[in-house]
Amino acid sequence: MLLKSSFLGIDFRPDFIKVAYLQKKRNKSIIKRLYQIKNPIGKVVFENQQEQDTIQQLFSTIKQKFPSRGVIMGIPSNHAVFRYVNFPILSGKELKEAIFWEMQEFNTIIRDEYVSDYEILDEKNNICRVLLVAVPKYLAMTYANILLGAGFYIKALDLYPLAHARVLKTKNKSGVSAIIDFNYIHNEITIVENGNLILNRNLDFHHDSTIEQKVIEISKIFNFYSLQSKSKQIEEIILLGKAREQREIFKSSFNINVYTDNEIELDFIIDNLQVMDKPIGFFSAIGFALRG
Repeated sequence: MLLKSSFLGIDFRPDFIKVAYLQKKRNKSIIKRLYQIKNPIGKVVFENQQEQDTIQQLFSTIKQKFPSRGVIMGIPSNHAVFRYVNFPILSGKELKEAIFWEMQEFNTIIRDEYVSDYEILDEKNNICRVLLVAVPKYLAMTYANILLGAGFYIKALDLYPLAHARVLKTKNKSGVSAIIDFNYIHNEITIVENGNLILNRNLDFHHDSTIEQKVIEISKIFNFYSLQSKSKQIEEIILLGKAREQREIFKSSFNINVYTDNEIELDFIIDNLQVMDKPIGFFSAIGFALRG
């Protein structure tokens, strides 16, 4: 009998909680089901115990629907601090020591107690690129306690930029993609090159920001990437969230392909989903599940 393992990726947003149910078999990952439910409190940072209890009860309901080995959930990027650092190729012990000292920089940035971690992004040309991240300890612990209280085994608390890059890496996507996530109350951009995370930025748009202002801000980030990457250019844009109506404007402004809805083919990992499901709407949740 072939053994299967299953994981849940949870994209926890103020408007909806989105879930990707993934099964692994023979080292192949297949998304078997997508599911979403409205967030009853309309936020991802809690003001009181009652709000935490409400979300924990909702997660308990999700747990009952999906028998899984573990869960991976994202920490909102606007509550995380990122640093990208380069090291020469070092031994494992030397690299950990170098990362430890670089982590101390967070002490000058974050006033409150935090937890930190790192991810090795790639190693080439005798350079090791590492992403350092710190998040408020209270938020990480709150999420962990809610998931544990709902009966989940926590595989990881993950990051949205890494999840987005993971989808494209699994797809064996070459070239340079910009993933622009228009969240309910927060926006961010992630640039992925040949499946590898290159950079991400929070987009500080106001609720009354015009599309022209958004294009100008995004253009600045594209230009920064081009300067840092020796004139490489963004080749495509993937729009997530409530962005369908902005597609043509971005397409004409940047003169590159812009994808929304189901125009990004994800059938490499998805099996027999219903027509009503729109996989790109679960892009983040799928990326989290792929970490399983």
